[in-house]
Parts: sequence; C-alpha cells; structure tokens
Amino acid sequence: MLIAGTHTTVLTIDLFVSQLIAHPEAFEKARDEIDNHVGDSRLINDADLANLPFLHGTISETLRFGPVKVLPAHESSEDCTVRGYHIPRGTQLFVNAWAIHSDPELWIEPDRFKPERFLIQSEKEKGGFKFIPFGLGRRVCPGEGLGMRVMALSLGTLIQCFEWEEVKEDQKKAEERHVKIIFRPREALAKTLLSAGTDTSAAIIEWANSLLLNHPAVLNKGRADLDNYDIGHDRLLVDEPDLAKLPYIDPKLNKQDTAIVSSSATSSAT
Repeated sequence: MLIAGTHTTVLTIDLFVSQLIAHPEAFEKARDEIDNHVGDSRLINDADLANLPFLHGTISETLRFGPVKVLPAHESSEDCTVRGYHIPRGTQLFVNAWAIHSDPELWIEPDRFKPERFLIQSEKEKGGFKFIPFGLGRRVCPGEGLGMRVMALSLGTLIQCFEWEEVKEDQKKAEERHVKIIFRPREALAKTLLSAGTDTSAAIIEWANSLLLNHPAVLNKGRADLDNYDIGHDRLLVDEPDLAKLPYIDPKLNKQDTAIVSSSATSSAT
C-alpha cells in the first residue's frame, strides 16, 4: 500500500512538471500566487496550502489528464441493470476514469489544460461525480488527503524555489524521449534556501549535543577515538579524510551505542 501510494504520487509529479513546462502561462500564475502569499523570505509550508487555490487547481487538472486511467476493480453485490445492460451479482466491474475525465458532455474543452476550471466552474461543469482520480464513495482511496498535501508541498516548493528549463534534444527523436528538466535556484530565494539548510543542520547538531551530554560514556568513547588518532594533539579540527579512520564515531560501525542514543531520543520525544 505504501509503495502504491508513493508510486502514483511520483507519476503525478512527473506529469505535473511536464504539463507546466508545456504551459508556461500556468506556471507563471502558480508562481505569482505563491510569491504573493508566501513571499521570498521563507519557504512554503503546510499552513499556506489553503490559500493557494490555483496550485490545487493545477494539480487537479493534472490528475484529470492522468495517470489514473481505470479505477481498481469492484464487484457487484447484487444483480442490476445499467443502461440496458444486465450485470449479474459477483461481476468484476472497472470504471473508465479516463473516459469520464475526457467526456465533452461533462467538461468544457476537455483536451485543453485549464486549471481555472477547478476555481470557478461553469454551470455545465458543476456537480456530478465526474472527477474521480481517487475513486468515490466508501471505497475512495484512503491516501487522498495525504497524497494531495505531499504533492502540493513538493510542487509548490519546486515552483517557488527554482527556475525550470527544458533540455532541448534532437527533434527527430522527440516521440521517443522523456522530458528532461534543469532546475536552477532562483536568485531571489538563494538566501532563504541557504538559511533553511543551515537551520536544519544547526537543529541536528543541537540535538546531538543534548544526547551526548545525557550519555557521557558515549561521549568519552568518541573522544578516546579522536585522541588515539592524534587529532587532538597535531591539529585543531577534523578533516573529512579522517572520518574513515574513526570507527567508533562512524554510525554505520557503531550500531550498539547508536541504538542506545536512538532509544533515548524516542523516549524523550514521547
């Protein structure tokens, strides 16, 4: 179930990027919405999502185009008749989501990528059970809420923080190639991206220091490892090449004490 959820999320994100590359006007609208609400002094977070309707509309429009074509099979619980077709009890039923999402009787210009249709729906596009990428009713996908939030945060961050550029290839082989994208950090967000990384590192270092103070035996063993390697006598700082020669400090080799510290961290968190 976890693999199925992450796989469909990745497919949708991949399709979303391809759609926005092909429709730069939608990309600019999504970026303007994020810039106006979030700004460039911080990164988008979960609390912002309720105020980004165009971003959600873009994701919904991507889901309407795919990747879900046919919903998982259901079984009829009793005999029934649908549009003149007799369906016996116990029949395996498949819902053609692609046909519903592409039906011109349900959608205006169904072949056109138009996120705005999910913002202010016309009378023709209102109501009914026509948007069903996650299924419907009691058997609806239980991961719908999580999937939408993960996609909105991931894609919102990509839109906010990076300039997108498609890598042009031999046009003769265009039908055989995948879309290749280069993501370059936006100059306006460079300081914010840098501070986000340093804040995370500082928080991890602070947490590690707290754990070592609560486990002096682990701290002393790590210090002995450094002293035996003569780092404390010949040089002031540890260099990256030194790490491979410090087996106790290497978390891959120090499984026993890593487990002790991890157990303490879990107990403190709870």
